[in-house]
Amino acid sequence: MVWGDHNIFVDNILYNNNEIAGAAAGAQAGLYSGTANFVDHNLAWNTSDPGGKRLDWYVKKGCCLKNNLIADPLFLDPAHPNWDLGPSSPAKELASRVCSKLP
Repeated sequence: MVWGDHNIFVDNILYNNNEIAGAAAGAQAGLYSGTANFVDHNLAWNTSDPGGKRLDWYVKKGCCLKNNLIADPLFLDPAHPNWDLGPSSPAKELASRVCSKLP
């Protein structure tokens, strides 16, 4: 969950996030307050929702969500925990880009 002003949340993978605490509407993450926040190029996935219908972000006030994906990151072996990305992971596109300009 993101609170406050001027937060930058970029290039993250949210995996099975929010199973216990409960962001609003069952979302993977929440942006609850503040101004001038920037949330860009994040990937969210929950194994209990393989159809990807669960919200990736709950935003109380509309703002700054850009270029975020709901997709399986295709970790090599999360059960044993090998969090390396598989060769066809959609997260590789996010990881390989250069973040050169923030708002």
